[in-house]
Amino acid sequence: MLFLLVGLNSCTGEGYKNIQFYNYSDSKYNVEKDFLQVVSTTTDTIPSKWKEYAVSLDFMDDKFIYFQNNPEEILRVNFTGDTTQWSSTNTCNISLFGLFKGEKWMFYHDISSDEKERIKKRLETEILSKMRHSYTKED
Repeated sequence: MLFLLVGLNSCTGEGYKNIQFYNYSDSKYNVEKDFLQVVSTTTDTIPSKWKEYAVSLDFMDDKFIYFQNNPEEILRVNFTGDTTQWSSTNTCNISLFGLFKGEKWMFYHDISSDEKERIKKRLETEILSKMRHSYTKED
């Protein structure tokens, strides 16, 4: 089961490295609509014990995807760029940005290589592969 919580604008914090970029050859608005539709088909509620951790900063366009089991976790993704770029281009990027497993948010430098591969595969298999839009990967 999954849950999506939508944030505001896009940006990644200074000093943070994205785990994976997914590039799309369509506008941010079309890809986001597709993304949200896929996520909403199998949603679940983020448990109250974790809701306070699934809150976007005012300048982020974060999406929080909750997986209830195997293992229970939240993936944090966002669309890179800004509203000017989104309205003037027919490409966009989604970045896999963070992982929450119940204690604290973990980012690129906090996550082992094996764990990065596992969460990339989970996002790709359970969400991105079900979208109408196809992607290319960029490390």
